[in-house]
Amino acid sequence: MTTTHAEDLLYSLVGYPSNTEWLAFVGSEIDVQQIGKDVCAVANSAAFHGRGNGYCVWGVSPNSHKFVGTTFSPTETKSPSGQRIVPWLKANLSEGTRFSFDVLDAWGKRFVVLKVNAAAGHPVRFNGKPYLRHGNKTKKLQVGSPREVELWHRVQGPNRELSVAMEGVSPSQLHELLNLEAYRALMRSGRTNGGLAYVGNLTGEDALLADLEEREIIRAQEGGSYAITVMGALLLATKLSAFDELARRMIRIVRFAGRGAYEIADQEVFDEGYATALPKAEAYIASNTPTGDLAEGGVYLRVGHAYPRRAVRELLVNSVLHQDIQAFTPGPLVSIYDNRIEFSNPGSSLVPPNQMLNARPKTRNVALSTQLRDMGICEEWGVGWDMVVQACEEAHMLPPKTVSTEEGGTVVTLRRCGGYEAMTRSDRESAVYWHACLRYAQGESFSNTTLRERFGLPNEQKNVLAMSRLIRDCQTVGLIKVENEKSGAKFRRYVPAWA
Repeated sequence: MTTTHAEDLLYSLVGYPSNTEWLAFVGSEIDVQQIGKDVCAVANSAAFHGRGNGYCVWGVSPNSHKFVGTTFSPTETKSPSGQRIVPWLKANLSEGTRFSFDVLDAWGKRFVVLKVNAAAGHPVRFNGKPYLRHGNKTKKLQVGSPREVELWHRVQGPNRELSVAMEGVSPSQLHELLNLEAYRALMRSGRTNGGLAYVGNLTGEDALLADLEEREIIRAQEGGSYAITVMGALLLATKLSAFDELARRMIRIVRFAGRGAYEIADQEVFDEGYATALPKAEAYIASNTPTGDLAEGGVYLRVGHAYPRRAVRELLVNSVLHQDIQAFTPGPLVSIYDNRIEFSNPGSSLVPPNQMLNARPKTRNVALSTQLRDMGICEEWGVGWDMVVQACEEAHMLPPKTVSTEEGGTVVTLRRCGGYEAMTRSDRESAVYWHACLRYAQGESFSNTTLRERFGLPNEQKNVLAMSRLIRDCQTVGLIKVENEKSGAKFRRYVPAWA
């Protein structure tokens, strides 16, 4: 790994919360036995949470995430028996456990990052014992515990999306269980080549069944019957409740009276596949959110909706695509309050919340994403978050707020706000950070002028000075940096601090 890539990885990892279970921050300590336990635990936790890899990081404080450095060396540190640590770990971890070390010397300190592949087939053991992360602690995995049972299920299970949800289904029953007419219509109107390629091939029954097989929505079985895959049911079910294990994956929207979750004013559960449920859910949200005020040059203009429709649509789709469909927690869930909308899904974010706009796109449910994209229901991978942030900027709203934990899943909040003056200092700094990220994703930096435009402020001296102070504050807290230190103060432009 090059120095640049190692630095990028380190910055990416420190963006995750301390209690991320597939990631262990070790600080500067060197305890060889604990290293073995941590590597084992991180490999198992990565599998438990649907990650491809887990990481251990030396040189970063476990709680504060400060860069403290370490003296640990994968090539020089030895085991209690005097053996070098790499072959010692290979001998004491389960056979086939794959890991690698990267050493980074930067900022006058040394950092070490270990990457280990997620457990597969069986839990990883160290000295014959399995370990798992609980929050930010490594603990021995108790035999027979619910977490051990679930871990075995996850390391041995096939691709959940393409596993069988129901089998022994006749061709006539397929039409009862799956909304195939909606499938035909959506594939004809799909905005990608994948959808348009099938315009003339879905009229006959045989052609339709062949297409569904090719897309792994169904599978042919002996005797002329079919099996419906999990992805097929999630996508096209006429009733998700007909598939016992998928009933908790229905989209649910709850509208509360007021700003707290004390009184439910209305709710709707969409007991159908996402291909038909998503447009209905979006329409329900639109009809159950008030009109709002758009701040424009200090003047409030009445607009059709309090929240940008593009942002609502993308966050709704994201809550479907990025959910952990193996989790026991119900979801996706949309909660509508008087002052905000929360989009929740089971499963922690696969990228650091503060890098959602610029990180390489990832999704747990690749097959489902592909089908929804071919139907024209979601955008190409990697552009959804850009659209959310840009929509909020165009409406001069607060930026979206994301909280992601292993236990609570991911919650993204759109918040109403009466413009720049109503924002807190933290809100303003967050808006500056996401403005920097959006411009950087577009190949540009930002300036005092673009920031004023983002907040909908007129070109007045008081606003120029206010933006200058805000930019300095954001530099002080490490959110942004000057693009070119040699440029004069009047012409300075800025980028995210990690850029």
